[in-house]
Amino acid sequence: MDIRKSERLAICAILVGYVILTVAMVKVRPPNADEGEHGSVAAIFERGHYLAMPMLNNIWLPGLDKHLYAVMPLYFVLLSGWFKAFGVDLITMRLFSILWGGIGLLSWYVIVRVSSGDRLIPLLSLVLIGINYDYVDLSSGRYDVMCAALNAAGLAVYLTLRERRLGLALLLSNLLVAAAFMTHPYGVFGLVALILFVTFLDRDRLRLKLLAVSAVPYVVALGAWGLYVIRDVAVFRAQFFTNAGSRLPQGNPMAIFLEEVSGRYLGQMGGWRPHVPVYMKVKILLLAAILVAFIGCCWLREIRQNRNYKLLLILAGAWFLMLTYLEPLKAYGYLIHILPLCFVLIAIWLGTLMKRPGWLHYIATTCVALLALFAVVSVGYRVRLDSYRRVYLPAVAFLQRHVGENAVVIAPGEFGFQLGFDHVLDDELLGSAIIRRPEYIVVSKQTEDDGLQKLKAMDPALYANVANLLAEQYRIAFESRAGYDFYRIYARVSPPPP
Repeated sequence: MDIRKSERLAICAILVGYVILTVAMVKVRPPNADEGEHGSVAAIFERGHYLAMPMLNNIWLPGLDKHLYAVMPLYFVLLSGWFKAFGVDLITMRLFSILWGGIGLLSWYVIVRVSSGDRLIPLLSLVLIGINYDYVDLSSGRYDVMCAALNAAGLAVYLTLRERRLGLALLLSNLLVAAAFMTHPYGVFGLVALILFVTFLDRDRLRLKLLAVSAVPYVVALGAWGLYVIRDVAVFRAQFFTNAGSRLPQGNPMAIFLEEVSGRYLGQMGGWRPHVPVYMKVKILLLAAILVAFIGCCWLREIRQNRNYKLLLILAGAWFLMLTYLEPLKAYGYLIHILPLCFVLIAIWLGTLMKRPGWLHYIATTCVALLALFAVVSVGYRVRLDSYRRVYLPAVAFLQRHVGENAVVIAPGEFGFQLGFDHVLDDELLGSAIIRRPEYIVVSKQTEDDGLQKLKAMDPALYANVANLLAEQYRIAFESRAGYDFYRIYARVSPPPP
């Protein structure tokens, strides 16, 4: 793969732009409970070399204070090393995700560069992914960006090495995908991509020996995982299968499909949900652009005639269906697995049009400029809002002044970074099932939207119990707010019942 000096300079410039946007977001975006919970696991492993999540204190799943089997371990192990080198901190944790986001960016550049044999379209893909608001926003303290980056890196390595050294290409690509599996079960996205490309590009070259080489990384990974599982098989069964069972799709396929479109894409990505700034609803145009680009790629002959482009189109459809039917929670964070490919398709379509003379060239160029402008404006709005300093840090300061050294506070997981993970209990039921009531309870926007409102819809009686607890035994002692982000701290005013 011949990369000219001008291309290398362009790649560096785009990566610098990505880092600037993501670092700006890292310093201002409000924390979330997952960041605290995941950070606590890595911090405990860095300190004591065992995987546990005591912050949830068996509320979510049994045995979390001793072993963590509900999720795969590789992210936490690598993050613990990052913490050891740079310190246990929320910002440090987010910078670790930015690193993986950059690896994902470069991987997609390689995928498109090898697939297209072109110079413009890969750079355009790099721009559209790297400045995309959602890709920048999703570079937070979760394992999703690491898993997605490993999946993309696996496909990139295979495409780069397959013609010269197929055996090495299969070994290294499957090693990266196996690492993705050890980060999250959605390593299956990378496995499906490899199977698709290998089947269409190299099925005539495959031999039993090469298939055995491909299987080695998975055997080693599962063997290492098995050694950890046998430490407490009963807790493993209780955690892993309970967590997996709660994520099985329910309902008829058409209802699931409609919920995917309305919930994840229109609601989460498109911004058509309550308490979202009006200008963010413009993101629905991004969804329209993805759909139009997919249709355009299928329509244009020069794209259809490229075998690798056709494989990317098939992969996009497969990944969309996988995300639809494998992930019933419709969580925003899992978009990281499919968004880069969506913007690759936009780049392929716009890049093809930009090579044509006349008005199509200017329209395509204008679309790219508008996408870049929207990303910069969106990040600028979040910087101006600065929920991290205006909402989160004041709430932390209040608790640090009023909470005793050995006290436990019911609060979202992100407060563990500042108060100590041993002093924070992340309980969506706000202590209603605990006999000893805490002195303080913290409710965030995430607690209210993802916890209390869902509880109200699913179990009105239990929701009434939680609401009565706050109304009868607590009063609001502090509140910080910026835009639609807030923390509300309740202080106990009446003694707990006997």
